Amino acid sequence: MVNAYAALANNGVQFNQSMIDYVQDRSGKVIWRADERRCEGCNMAEWDGKAMPRFAPRGREVMDPRTAYQVVHMLEGVVTRGTAIALADLGLPLFGKTGTTSGPTNVWFVGGNQDVVGGVYIGFDKPRSLGGYAQGGTMAAPIFKQVVMATKPRWSRLPFTAPRDIHMVKIDRVTGKQVFGGVAINEGKSAIIWEAFKAEAELREATREDKLKEQRDALVSAVRRVRKAAEPEAVEAAPKEDIPVEDGGGPVGLY
Repeated sequence: MVNAYAALANNGVQFNQSMIDYVQDRSGKVIWRADERRCEGCNMAEWDGKAMPRFAPRGREVMDPRTAYQVVHMLEGVVTRGTAIALADLGLPLFGKTGTTSGPTNVWFVGGNQDVVGGVYIGFDKPRSLGGYAQGGTMAAPIFKQVVMATKPRWSRLPFTAPRDIHMVKIDRVTGKQVFGGVAINEGKSAIIWEAFKAEAELREATREDKLKEQRDALVSAVRRVRKAAEPEAVEAAPKEDIPVEDGGGPVGLY
């Protein structure tokens, strides 16, 4: 599970997991390593003037980077206003998810940042109830918090980096609808929050100005239709004018 969450933090790129990265002998020579990539030219006796030799790229893309970021962004909300809010006062950009198995027989938390991802699991080898009070947010997340506090200088304060074609949209936290006014605040009680949308799936709701223009145009069109419909009736209902006409020197008549 930790490796799966690491793929989210790596924008969808997953690496092979290993319990031990490498083993050295007493002289510091690496006698075994989990990373089996070869570095061609790393042990040349003399530099040949070409580009520095490098290992081949590691990992494979298992998820759309935008999808991975969307999940990470949602799981940041778990820390700022969800079940892992115990971590919020650390003041670090963190994402994660708590879990509580029915019973509850075990509780857990998995999360971290773009550099470090860890997991905490609490349960018995032979599953039995931990007690009705047991929850991932109240037992596992605080343990993860203790680890972060003990190693805080190593944790980056840089926010998660969104890949291309991700648009941030202000959303009403209660209704889930897009809002145009107000300020989105990264706090637990904020009424307006940011949500990540793929460019092609971004909410296409019109702005206030667009709505006002649309309403104004509709009103003008309605008025014009009413006037146009009333014009023929007005012509037919208009009284005929009495036009004086002189007829061959005789008396003036009205026609």
